[in-house]
Amino acid sequence: MTTVRKLFEGALALLDAGDVDGFVGCFEPDGEFVHPQAAVEGPEQIRAFIGMSVRAFPDGHHELRDVLEDGDTVVVAGDWTGTHTGPLPTPAGELPGTGRQVRVSFAALARIHDGRIRRAQVYSDQLAFMAQLGLLPTPATD
Repeated sequence: MTTVRKLFEGALALLDAGDVDGFVGCFEPDGEFVHPQAAVEGPEQIRAFIGMSVRAFPDGHHELRDVLEDGDTVVVAGDWTGTHTGPLPTPAGELPGTGRQVRVSFAALARIHDGRIRRAQVYSDQLAFMAQLGLLPTPATD
């Protein structure tokens, strides 16, 4: 029997390999993916959001430090790293690849039902993400 931990770690491995369709296939047909940048539901919305991230950061990779599993729930924490080489949509318009490396701490909570992800919610440091991309103003120094 596969544990919810193994199922979710497998989904992250597909994502890290750039297999957007494989990652999306890990979700229930009406599954939800919630991220600080968007809340999406269903395969097309999840594919569009995840695809945007993979295009902007094709070498994106999750490094897990902690994994907790309880029944149908798994919680992971770690760091996500990636190099911004592709276009990234932002509220101010599309940001072309900067070549900058980003490392952001994250936690994710996923609920699994019948071997598929029902809901995954990611928490990450968006200020660190934006600062590492050069999207925040530099504080004035005296």
